[in-house]
Amino acid sequence: MAVFCEAMAADLLGITAISYNTGTLLRSVDSQNQPFLDVLIELQQKEVVAHPAVQKYLTDLWMGSLQWASWKMSLMFLSFLVCPLIWIAFSLPLGHRFTSIPIIKFMSYLVSHIFFILLLSFTIVNPWLPLWNSTHLIPYVHEWLLLIWLIGLWVSDATNPKDREGLGFIKVIIMTVGSMGIATHVLAFVFPDEHSVLVCLYVRNQFLAVALLLCFVEFLNFLTFHHLFGPWTVIIRDLIKDLMRFLAILGIFLVGFSLHLCAIYQPVFLPQGADNLTLAVFQSPINTFEMLFFALFGLVEPDFMPPMHLSPAFSKAIMKVVFGIYMMVTVIVLINLLIAMMSN
Repeated sequence: MAVFCEAMAADLLGITAISYNTGTLLRSVDSQNQPFLDVLIELQQKEVVAHPAVQKYLTDLWMGSLQWASWKMSLMFLSFLVCPLIWIAFSLPLGHRFTSIPIIKFMSYLVSHIFFILLLSFTIVNPWLPLWNSTHLIPYVHEWLLLIWLIGLWVSDATNPKDREGLGFIKVIIMTVGSMGIATHVLAFVFPDEHSVLVCLYVRNQFLAVALLLCFVEFLNFLTFHHLFGPWTVIIRDLIKDLMRFLAILGIFLVGFSLHLCAIYQPVFLPQGADNLTLAVFQSPINTFEMLFFALFGLVEPDFMPPMHLSPAFSKAIMKVVFGIYMMVTVIVLINLLIAMMSN
């Protein structure tokens, strides 16, 4: 029924495109003031959106009034990268018509993202400005620029429409983590000793490093506009969703087996020649979780696991049985489940 309705909608659109203007139909709004084109995209009506009339309308809308060849577009993009003044002139609302053309706005956003990555890299991976020379905590020029850039990103996110699907949430995470890094830098003013200040600056760089990593992931959002990389990006986006579901299931088993192994490794007997438990080896849940996590990659073997000299003799057999069940469930069952989900 869904396929039939979608095909009928495509036929009706084709008939309407012959008699009327396609743009007028796609710009019409419903009772919630939502354009018809947005409804088609939100409901994933692929056959309707793939109609030649819709594609021609989207192409005209994307290019605006520009009739430039591809090499001119590429040359403009390179000029944005080489000369930031040109990028600023085309990005700011200075009264020219280029600020309202979608492809120009897209190139401006992409170049802005590249410059933001370069600014983050210069801030956290800068061998010419080691951290021990920054104990005065007065921000350098590039750090002030990074602060202004983050404020601009927050303002842009608050004033522009939100990405209702896809990886649009990554931008919010980038801004949040970057703001946490700035807050850590401000927090360093509270500490009087130089050691604590350097630790705060190091933690700040780690927050900014996470933001830098996510900035490269956000390139997937820009690639969705490309006719070759777009389908790959959609596939990768769906794979990430499957991976998140898989990690949730894997986390349940990891926590359960970690606590079980903690009970097995719990010391039973008092160490010989000692009046206290300082010699007792207690495998904490965090250490056990770490051990089981790396066991997924074959880095842990049963014969080289922590000693059990303070437990009964049969405890090692119990440990091997539980560890074997864990490896069978996670590696054989869950990993193959992930492969099946991704193959689908």
